Amino acid sequence: MFIELDPSVDADLSAQTESAIEFVDDLLSAHRNGHLIAVLSRRQALQFSDLGWLSLASRRTASHISKRLNDYTAAMASAARRIVILSPSVQNNFQFDGGVVRTSYRVLSSQHLTCQKFFLAEGRRDIDILTLISDEYYNYYSYPRNYVLFRPLIGGGGSCGQVLETELISPCKGYAVCDRDTTLDVPPFNKNSTGDKLHCAAKNLGLIRDDIGISEVSPFFGFGVTWGRTIENFVGPNLFGLYLSCNMRRAESKAFFQAFANFPNLDDVELSIWRMLNFKDGTRNLQGVLEFLRKNVGSVPPRILQRLEYMSDLKFPGDTLDWIISNQAANRWSRQIRQSVLKDFQYVSYLEGVASFAIPLLTLAAGDASAART
Repeated sequence: MFIELDPSVDADLSAQTESAIEFVDDLLSAHRNGHLIAVLSRRQALQFSDLGWLSLASRRTASHISKRLNDYTAAMASAARRIVILSPSVQNNFQFDGGVVRTSYRVLSSQHLTCQKFFLAEGRRDIDILTLISDEYYNYYSYPRNYVLFRPLIGGGGSCGQVLETELISPCKGYAVCDRDTTLDVPPFNKNSTGDKLHCAAKNLGLIRDDIGISEVSPFFGFGVTWGRTIENFVGPNLFGLYLSCNMRRAESKAFFQAFANFPNLDDVELSIWRMLNFKDGTRNLQGVLEFLRKNVGSVPPRILQRLEYMSDLKFPGDTLDWIISNQAANRWSRQIRQSVLKDFQYVSYLEGVASFAIPLLTLAAGDASAART
């Protein structure tokens, strides 16, 4: 999370208010440990670096912040929300106002600042794929990738809700993402699906209402769903085409060419289908996909209807995600993987889908790894 200090806090520091000094020390410690990004004003950063009643480590961190302010400000401008800290003489509760949450340093405990942020998903592969794609999204828009830090939290399928409940031992700071598992808008989710259980758990814990994205009731939490039916749909046609080519999957390549004549180059209608196919198990019933098409693009073209039988059988080979993850860095295929993701970003709806989880992740998992060296 990105945190700013209101000038009213400066006044309390000038008066040597003990609770204000303790808060700023905790804030700078949390920044140093990568738990958040403190976006101080330049005047504050320079003042804190010489403030004798702050710890030496905090003064060094303030100096580090002064050197990174341009980067921090640019990253915060891309985020969905920031938190502004005020003096308790001005405000004592949480006030949610769109992209800004205001509260006092008396309301936030040191645990709010210092506990680690998590990224919760059903499996480690899900987190790795989402991280890979979000990293490319940040690069695409020149966001600083090294300002996103989190603790992976694995739900293990249907137990995501239970895992989330254990996080309430400390203030809940993180982002939870689950499969949509339907062609319909969510919520509501399919009964007893992972999404249903996780969404119910988050509501029962008071972390969300019905909102998807950054929570409107809990300043450090967000709940997201996949752009498509499952995580697999985030593997765009160009990235999947690269996998098929590198692994000489001729039978699967033929199947996808039968379904999409110009694969991996899809038009908007075909990309809408790609978004809602079940690439894990095959799509036995395409009625939901057709209803999604009619709702989002209008009447279904005859050329699509003629290929439905091929589309229903499409599945990703079981090692697809593992191959992409294992070859994303320091490998002969890493550059091609990056180029393929960038090609998929040319699809507007796909890019918007990536933004729907990459921006909340940037917001909630903000942290600077280099600050630990100060």
